[in-house]
Amino acid sequence: MSRQFFYKNTKHELSVASLTDTTAPTFAGVTSVTQNSNGSLTANATAATDISNPIRYELYISTTNIGLFNTSNISLVSYSLPMTVYTDSSGDLLVYGDYYIGLRAVDAVGNRETNTASIQETSEGVPDNSIFGLLSSLNTKIGTPVLATVSLDINSRLAAADYTAPDNASITAIKNKTDNLPSDPASESSIAALNDLSLAEIEGSAVLAKEATLDEIKVNTNLIPATV
Repeated sequence: MSRQFFYKNTKHELSVASLTDTTAPTFAGVTSVTQNSNGSLTANATAATDISNPIRYELYISTTNIGLFNTSNISLVSYSLPMTVYTDSSGDLLVYGDYYIGLRAVDAVGNRETNTASIQETSEGVPDNSIFGLLSSLNTKIGTPVLATVSLDINSRLAAADYTAPDNASITAIKNKTDNLPSDPASESSIAALNDLSLAEIEGSAVLAKEATLDEIKVNTNLIPATV
């Protein structure tokens, strides 16, 4: 005879024998720990056996092997193996350093076996991808000295108490000379008219110069005797 129950949408059968089960699962504990590139650690083991299923596994983690299997060091609980852990028992992301890891099995009626196998492995540290974590990481990479230097550099470029404005006299003089200029540029017809006027003045001057020269020559030649 057995009784059925559902866990995570999966039907399980609990035998009558298991209702009076006082024997813990047979489980050797952790057999190896894999170091992952993202800083997490994966604990491997051979599945436990017991008459009271399902069996759950508890992952214990600590920076020391002393008191490792205290339930306060449980970081993860799962019904399957292997188990990959990203945080310590306090819920904080793993940081760079050595960790001791152990596994224990607990059957469906709560019998917990007591193996003491543990393995030490180094985590590279799990990156904190939260906004706070990214800002903290950025601040660490930039560094306070650099920020202080930038701040000092900016302040040194700001006007000091004894700051003297540059002399704009030359600019004012140019402005006074250009204030009388027309606001709009001359039209093409105006430019052409001025050009024609200039040419006329040049041609007139040339004619006058030519006439003056002829008159001078005439005066001079009038002094020459008719016969030699």
